[in-house]
Amino acid sequence: MEYEYLFEVYPDEIQARLEAQERFARNLPSNVGETGLEFVIETLKRWDPGQKLTIAFNGGNAALHKKIADTATEWSRHCNLQFDFGFNQATGEFRRWSTNDSEFKADIRIGFDKPGFWSLVGTDSRNAAVVDAFEASMNFGGFLTGLPTAWAGTVLHEFGHALGFHHEHQHPVGGCDLDFRWEDSPGYIPSVDQFGQFIPDVNGNRPGIYTVLGGPPNRWPQWKVDHNLRQLRNSHAFMVSAFDPKSIMKYHFGDWMFRDGTSSHCFSQRNNVLSDKDKAGAAVAYPHDQNEMATIVEEKKVFLKTLVSGNKLQPEVQKSYEIRLESLEEI
Repeated sequence: MEYEYLFEVYPDEIQARLEAQERFARNLPSNVGETGLEFVIETLKRWDPGQKLTIAFNGGNAALHKKIADTATEWSRHCNLQFDFGFNQATGEFRRWSTNDSEFKADIRIGFDKPGFWSLVGTDSRNAAVVDAFEASMNFGGFLTGLPTAWAGTVLHEFGHALGFHHEHQHPVGGCDLDFRWEDSPGYIPSVDQFGQFIPDVNGNRPGIYTVLGGPPNRWPQWKVDHNLRQLRNSHAFMVSAFDPKSIMKYHFGDWMFRDGTSSHCFSQRNNVLSDKDKAGAAVAYPHDQNEMATIVEEKKVFLKTLVSGNKLQPEVQKSYEIRLESLEEI
């Protein structure tokens, strides 16, 4: 069975923890010094420039692991991060993690057993308030039974999240909110195809986004549609350029999802490679220049010291921030 509009979605338990984190953050002071809290949080989701990110797999074989590793490494060619997949020359195997782990075996832990494709954003991948050591931080559902069409683009997209990038169609300035056709066309008669997906009716009237994504295979309530598609409320740490319709971080949407069809500024063909702006954004977020690196590290230290000293953090967040601060002090 092949579905046309199967989008990313976190498992319910992780989604609940992320929302709890957002609610908790709203109760913290709105600023850290002269900097808005949301910007601080997004900045702290960024890994440290020059850092070696460890990556591990649960499930799959070495051949599949190599395909993912070779594809994901494209990001590291354009920024100051290293990807360490733990390849063992002697055995030909890559690093693995287990659902029995009590400590994080890797910064990014890839699984294949959950539905769909998704990844936590940046350092949330090892944030104990969001995910446990025995849980995946990234998932490629279905890869074990066969690689889907455009699988490499999917891998690049999810690793973009793991580096800290949000969806491009949710860009807080110039995103797709006004372009999307959220509601059904007037007079639409609910109609479905052989898979149960909503389709245009006999009169050519179309279902809106809420209707389509509320049906198979996603079955999303409106709040989940909004979470994945609506424009972000605030600027984030990686908003370094104007809206980029060619970004690997933008979903491919059929022309039916837009009020102006293919004329929409958000419409594009499927993106399966990093765009020029993706590469530039990664280079800005993780620079090679020593002065720029030092500036980022010092900024993080200030943010972390302020947050840790406030004694208002959840215990697991407090501990993780203290550990990060210690590591930054060694740089």
